Amino acid sequence: MSEVKRLEALIDSGDLAGARRLCLDGLGKDPLDPALNEALVRIIKGTGDHDALRAQIGRVMETSRKVPKRTYSALGSFAFYALPPPGNAELSSVLYMRAHREYPDVPWYYLIIGDIHLYSGKKDEALAEYRLALEEVDPSLLTRDSTSVHRYLLKRIANIYYEKSDFAAAAGAFEEFRRMKAYSFYVTDCNRYVDSLAALGRYDDAVEVLMENLEKMPNKGPLRAKFVEFMERYSDRVSGEFELPPRTLPERKGLPERIPVETGIVTEADDMVEVVREKTSGIARPGDLVALAESVTAITEGRAISVETIEPSFVATRLAAMVQKRSQMAPLGSPHGMQVAIDEVGRGRVLLGLVGGLYDAVTRGKGHFYSLAGMQTALVDDMSGGMPPYDHHVIKGPRDPDATALRVKQQTGLDCCIVDANDQQIAWVIGASEGVDRKHIEQVLSDNPAGNEDQKTPIILIRP
Repeated sequence: MSEVKRLEALIDSGDLAGARRLCLDGLGKDPLDPALNEALVRIIKGTGDHDALRAQIGRVMETSRKVPKRTYSALGSFAFYALPPPGNAELSSVLYMRAHREYPDVPWYYLIIGDIHLYSGKKDEALAEYRLALEEVDPSLLTRDSTSVHRYLLKRIANIYYEKSDFAAAAGAFEEFRRMKAYSFYVTDCNRYVDSLAALGRYDDAVEVLMENLEKMPNKGPLRAKFVEFMERYSDRVSGEFELPPRTLPERKGLPERIPVETGIVTEADDMVEVVREKTSGIARPGDLVALAESVTAITEGRAISVETIEPSFVATRLAAMVQKRSQMAPLGSPHGMQVAIDEVGRGRVLLGLVGGLYDAVTRGKGHFYSLAGMQTALVDDMSGGMPPYDHHVIKGPRDPDATALRVKQQTGLDCCIVDANDQQIAWVIGASEGVDRKHIEQVLSDNPAGNEDQKTPIILIRP
C-alpha cells in the first residue's frame, strides 16, 4: 500500500493522530506534495489545528520551488473557508496571488482571487478583479465552452452590478452571459436580467427574455411567478399580448410534506452532520426524514476539484468526445469530468464502462457504462452543474454515503438519505440509514424540490 493510501485509510478510520504523524513525516521530505497537502487539510478539518495550517502555508510560501497547482488549491481554499476573518482572506489571497505569478497563463486565478474578495464582502474589489480578467485574458479562451472562464466572470459581474443598482451595466453583462447559452444561466439570473431591463424601460426586451426562458423551463415556479408579477405591473407597456405557457409536467399531489431547508453556502470547512443539526433545529420533528443533496455532501468532504488543477489526458479527451456524441449534458462528456472519473476509479474501470456504453449504443440499452465503471463515475458533476463559488469545480460523489447517512441518524435522531436528483424527473438514493425505503424516497423526490440551481436548499425534510 502506498504512503498516500495508508494515510487515507488512517483518516477514514478516524485515527487522526496516526494520520498526522505519517502526513507530517511525508511533508518533512517534500512540503509541496499535492496529495500530502490534501490529506493534511482533511486532518486539520478533523482536529481543528489551524496553527498547523498556517505553519504549512508558511513553509509553502518560503520555498523557492514552483508549487503544484493542487497544493495551492488545497491550502488556499481551505484556509479561506476554515480560518476566521479577516486573516482567512489575507492568507488565501497571498497564496493565490503567488500561484498567479507562477502560472500567469491560468485565467482561473483571476476568478478565484475575485471570489475571495466577493465572499469577504468586498464587492468593488471583486468587480475590479473580474473586469481585469476580461481585459487581460487571451480572447481565444473566452468561449462558450464550460471550461471558459468568460461565463463565470460575466455571471458574477452582472449580479454585482444588479446588487449595486447599476441596471444599465447589469443588463449589458447579463446580455453577454445570455448569448453564451450557458447552462448556468439560472432563473435568478433571468429574473434579475428582466428587472434590469424593466428599470431601463426596455419592457419588450424584458418580456422577450421571460418568454425565451419559459419556453425552456416552463415548470420553474419562480420563473412563472416572475412572469405573473411582470405582466401585472407592465402589461400596458409591452407590445402585444402574452400568456403564461402551460406546464409540461402536472403538479404532483398526494405526496408527503417536503420542507426545503435553506443553509446558505456550504463549503469544505463544514461538517454535513453539523449543518443538518444547526439548520433543522426548531424545524424538524420526530418521524421526519432528512434528504441531503449528494453534491453538497461531497463538497463538505473536500471532493470539489478546482478546474485549474485538472489536466485532462489524451485518453480522457478522447473518451469524453465519445460520451459527448451520445449526450451533450453528460458530465463525463467534459474532458475535465472524465479525467476526474479516471483519477477516482482508474483508467481500466472507465474503459470497461465504455465497452458497456458501446453495448448500450448497439442494443439501445441503458446503464451499462455506469454499472461497469462504478457508482463514483455516475456521481461526477461537471462544472456547468454547480453554483458559485463551486461552479468552476468538478465535484466527485461522497466517499461513503451510507456511512454519512448513518452518522446523521446517530447524531440527530433523524432518518437520513443522500440523494442525487436532477431536473429530468430522476432521483437516486445513493446512501441511506437503515430502514429507509429508497424506492419510495426516489418517487417522492423525483421532481427535485431542492432545486438544481442556486436555491441553497440542499436539505429537504420529508414529513409523513
